[in-house]
Amino acid sequence: MLTEKLVARHIDAEKIVTEELVARRLKVSELAAQMITSGLLQTDAAENRGVKLNSTGITAFDDSGKQTVKISANGDGNYFTGTLATSSNDEPGVTIYTDLARGPAGSRSSIIEMRPQEASMQAPKGIIRMDPQGYFTFGMKHHDDPINVYRGLSVDWNGGVNISESLRVKANVRVEGFFSQTKTFFHVPLGPYTLNGGGWQEIRVGWGDVGHLPLRRHPSH
Repeated sequence: MLTEKLVARHIDAEKIVTEELVARRLKVSELAAQMITSGLLQTDAAENRGVKLNSTGITAFDDSGKQTVKISANGDGNYFTGTLATSSNDEPGVTIYTDLARGPAGSRSSIIEMRPQEASMQAPKGIIRMDPQGYFTFGMKHHDDPINVYRGLSVDWNGGVNISESLRVKANVRVEGFFSQTKTFFHVPLGPYTLNGGGWQEIRVGWGDVGHLPLRRHPSH
């Protein structure tokens, strides 16, 4: 006949499962130390795959093995590759990315895109773009513009400035050098005149209508 004493003697649950026994069998403290205070945490055992965290920082690799993220524990040489955005493309925010560019195979342009808040999300976007041919653009892009169409100011590789619409100046303009004749612009010499600094001077000039002046071409053309 089983009694409480006999059951306790044969089973004695407290002696079978104790905190000391659990700790001895599982080694909880050692297991936690290896998981949390490890010299390396990684999502993939392969050398150039997944995300890795160690004493030098955080690195990440894409499916081809190319490193896409580097966060150094020393704070130097940090970078992300790909697209960096403060919001999705259909919300206001800033996106920094690279895109295919005209030129040799592999050419890419660096772009900063700024999207304002607007109900239809069809407001013009602010664009800063640098192309590999040495063409820097600072302007806007309408929502229905083709991919490589931008409106605004651009600077070419030798420092020339181009404006896609008109230049409106509300203060002083300083020009050094000469005007060059083009297909849509010509100049006629007037003078000599003296313009005194520190004030203004009115000069009246009159000439007859000479019509359209042909573009001057070099004799060799």
